[in-house]
Amino acid sequence: SSRFGWDGSASLPSLAPPCGRPRTPEGAMEADPAFVKEIDAKAVKGDEACKAATVCLQAIRSVICSNLAAPSPAAYFAGAAAALQRGPPPATAAALLLVLRKAIPATPASAVCARLNDLAAAVGVALKAPPEDGALIRQALGCLMAATDAAYGAGAGARPNRKVLKPIFAFLGDARAPVRHQAELTATVVVKRAAAAGDQQTLDFASQHLVAMIGAGRPDKRRPDDVPAQHALTL
Repeated sequence: SSRFGWDGSASLPSLAPPCGRPRTPEGAMEADPAFVKEIDAKAVKGDEACKAATVCLQAIRSVICSNLAAPSPAAYFAGAAAALQRGPPPATAAALLLVLRKAIPATPASAVCARLNDLAAAVGVALKAPPEDGALIRQALGCLMAATDAAYGAGAGARPNRKVLKPIFAFLGDARAPVRHQAELTATVVVKRAAAAGDQQTLDFASQHLVAMIGAGRPDKRRPDDVPAQHALTL
């Protein structure tokens, strides 16, 4: 369990099965959430990303079983987030981000909201990836978009905190077009959900960031992609 940085008793106190009997990995697979079975099925059909994810799922499943916990979406969510915080190699991080992105919408929104700081810390490690790992950053932004949906779905007054919002808006002016486009998509979802929820704090945060980008326009930049104001106006 030390591979994932959590001991079960501290992170999964409410997930132990009523019977308290140790689970086997085989038994856990039968009770796995639908998103886990979907990843396993795609891996069998040859999907390379899902093949890598199944390796992580097997490791997380073993930890869940050793802690007498139920193989719930929340347990996989906690396992993937904890593993990401340990700074795994890029290939492993990509697989864990896939698991995390699938686990978030399957986990009760209230549980995701309760662990937004853990999630932001986990995704933050991936967001520090080298420039050549733009795909990893796009996956991390996808997790933040799923977390935003969960936050607004947790009930009246619930909203994503600054630790979730700041990374999203920080990549709006990224020089890598695929990363920038993912950030724009994620920011658009945030603003739309904030408007629907009447979340003025998040709308103000977004407005302030876009105004700052427009104010950072420099006439000495010849290419439109080099001008932050261009991206702000596009958004």
